[in-house]
Amino acid sequence: MGIYVRPAYIFSMDSVANVATANNYLSLFNPTGSGRVIIVGGFFISSSLLTSSSITASLRGWRISAASGGTLQADSAVGKVQSRFPDPIAQVRTENPTVTLGAALFNSPSPIQDKAAPVHDVALPSIGAVFTMVPGEGIVLRSESGIGVGATWNITAVWAEA
Repeated sequence: MGIYVRPAYIFSMDSVANVATANNYLSLFNPTGSGRVIIVGGFFISSSLLTSSSITASLRGWRISAASGGTLQADSAVGKVQSRFPDPIAQVRTENPTVTLGAALFNSPSPIQDKAAPVHDVALPSIGAVFTMVPGEGIVLRSESGIGVGATWNITAVWAEA
């Protein structure tokens, strides 16, 4: 007798430099026609700012209805919680993918000069249900234009697929 465990995955990127223009750092997208539901476990985010800068804006998470461009990460770049799990259905894109924004979902605080922020878990709020993405839905982590340079972000996404 076995216990059913949903396939779960982790993607982690570190020391990604902030840019002065609006930028999409990471998108997690459930492609149209996948036939699966993505259950978002959350994001782990930390930042550092080691130079003088005027960064005041946060890194924000947004719902998206399309993602293309940027760098589509290979399945081998995604960690499987258990090695026996199949390759993920979710598409992970980095390096400023083009997305269609929906509603904003959460904020991660802006970096603090000369300090490294501790890692914090951004769990998506749910009231009575888990946060899911059906085919054609996703999330992007994005900064807005004009927030300055000199910061780095460390971002990890955790999800399951059903």
